[in-house]
Amino acid sequence: MPTLSNAPSRGRLGLAKRRRGRPANTGPLQERMIVGDVGVYRALKSRHAPQKDVTEAIDLEARKLIGRFGWKDPLRACAEKETQEGDGDSVDEDEQKRRDKTFKQVRGEVNKLWRNNLSVKADADLKPSTEIVELIKIFARKPRKKHLYKLWATSKARPELEAAVDERHAAVTQSVKPGSAPPPRVATWSAVAAEWYKAASAHEKETTRREANLVHREAMKKWEASASALPKSREEAIKFMEASQTFLSDLMHFFANRASGMAIMFLSGPCGASLVSEGVCNVIGQPKLLYTEVNPGGCDFFKYELDKQVRILNETKWGQDLEFGSLRSLTSECPNEDGDEEANGEDDGDGDDEDDDDADDEPAAAATTATVATATATVTDDDDDDDDDDDDDDSDEEEVNRYANEKGVEYLLPPALIDATHIQPECDKDEERGPDVTPVVDPTIADMHVPAHSEPSRSAISGEHSTVTASSFSFHVLERCPQQSVSMAEYQHKFRVALARILPHKIWLEESNTVNFLRAVPTKLSDRIDVSIAYELSLAYLAYESSNANEISLSLKTARRVDGQEGEAKPSYIHDLSLRDFKSRWNARADDATRTPAKLDADVNITLPRQWALLQPAARIDEQGRICILADAQMDWKGALLPGLDGVRLLVVTALVWAWSIKGEEERTEWSNLALDMTSVLQILTVQVGVRDVGGLSVAQGIDGYLKSRKSTRKG
Repeated sequence: MPTLSNAPSRGRLGLAKRRRGRPANTGPLQERMIVGDVGVYRALKSRHAPQKDVTEAIDLEARKLIGRFGWKDPLRACAEKETQEGDGDSVDEDEQKRRDKTFKQVRGEVNKLWRNNLSVKADADLKPSTEIVELIKIFARKPRKKHLYKLWATSKARPELEAAVDERHAAVTQSVKPGSAPPPRVATWSAVAAEWYKAASAHEKETTRREANLVHREAMKKWEASASALPKSREEAIKFMEASQTFLSDLMHFFANRASGMAIMFLSGPCGASLVSEGVCNVIGQPKLLYTEVNPGGCDFFKYELDKQVRILNETKWGQDLEFGSLRSLTSECPNEDGDEEANGEDDGDGDDEDDDDADDEPAAAATTATVATATATVTDDDDDDDDDDDDDDSDEEEVNRYANEKGVEYLLPPALIDATHIQPECDKDEERGPDVTPVVDPTIADMHVPAHSEPSRSAISGEHSTVTASSFSFHVLERCPQQSVSMAEYQHKFRVALARILPHKIWLEESNTVNFLRAVPTKLSDRIDVSIAYELSLAYLAYESSNANEISLSLKTARRVDGQEGEAKPSYIHDLSLRDFKSRWNARADDATRTPAKLDADVNITLPRQWALLQPAARIDEQGRICILADAQMDWKGALLPGLDGVRLLVVTALVWAWSIKGEEERTEWSNLALDMTSVLQILTVQVGVRDVGGLSVAQGIDGYLKSRKSTRKG
């Protein structure tokens, strides 16, 4: 018999099998090099650079490749040249023509590969594997068949059914014992609808059963495809996030228990959609404490940092972000003010309240959301037995309680959302920007589940160090604004001189206790902050009150929420001063969010600097809503900061009360930045409007004139 040689074929030694089709114009080394530098091309295209810059980048890449692989065959050379060749070699005319032709071919190939790799394409390798798809199917809750009596009752308008429901519900309500809560109407509706469906004809029942099966099959197809289908729009991506809450929560609890630890997932999507899923292992006798409860500041910081990067990715993928009108349409199913989630299932009924309340029975496009609707009265009969086979068992009390406390998809505001129609100008190039600080989300949107976050001193996800509140200043004002040291004696002298100018004209300063309040600054703040800064702020305020500016009430500004509504004006302490006859007092600071009108806001270190930034001209604000440059005499505050009993005095008093209850070195730095900036702005405003002419009155004459002409101007 012939023997077969075990020696490998010579043609197969060291050579991989070539793919079918025409060979590529470039070798693997050259293609890897060109594609590796595609970031330069993407950067030029993203900022819409002129074609001249793009051409120069392509030429530079072509010369780089030729210099590495030589002029002989730069696109297919198997190895780099030991001695790199350049354009400066002296060659004859024929060689120069050949090189020009080679250079044209190389730059054309560079241009082609860069164009083909401009946007990251979703190839087959990015699709979920079969294991992931099956895992999602295991954890995800399948769509359930809609109860036949519900589908029958809502298939068309049935006024007789509604009348019967009203009649029975009225009778049930009257039979309730005094002091007991009446049953919900949906329970009566379910009972009556089940009875009417049982009495329906066989033809109607068969039609209803076929429709239910059809709806369920369509829902199952969507559910099967939801594990692997890629989103075709922002809306689809957000809907998938909303539908994945239960699955991700179960997954985190599963891994936390199996790993005997904690698990947390930060999922960020388009339009600021954010979802945090977490779990913690069970410890007998110990309550479950999630990581977001242990380190809320660090989690919020990481969540907003992640959102900034995701916005960049989605702008590259989908184009410019949605306008606020479209964004509001996306938030129609986001958490409401009470923190509850609305059902995300499809509505097969005619919009009746009864069908909305039973929305948990609706087929979902993917995994069911984490919301567990309130259990409703369910009436079963023999005709519904075949439908219950595909239904999931009702959640037990423990599962209901767990999912009821789950936080759903949040919608984070973009950085510096001061006004949806206002474009913030960039800072001057001459002004040096401070370190990159996470933008502060205005705390007035707390009811939209967007917390005023803080950043940790080291790690974003670490509870080892105390958190540092994100500043409303992109630079340290103290380093740029020269400070003059003011002693207590100088302050007291200048204070008396300022009163001589003001009191004959503004006797409300005395009646509002502002004179005594400012007089106590040395004793109240000497051991709290750099009291010299407080001296300068007080004197700058008094000088502004003695100017020719008209007295107009201060209008606090608010950041616009995602739903287009205006948020609450903060700090609340400024608003509540009107409830106490605008009295200036050294009030205490609240310990938490619950406060009385006589207490300073617990988060005044965030809300007051933020409010001050909102009141500044647009030229001072950067893209993140921070004050980025010093105040200038050419700026126009457009009447936002004017003197008066309920004018800029409210900001100054609140700032000084904050200094009296300062907490930590970080707050002390933020307060110094705010106070110095307020002083600078007040001094500029005083110069712009001019100082009131008091006719050369002395200090004693000014005080005496005030006492003689004193009359009440207190507001009723």
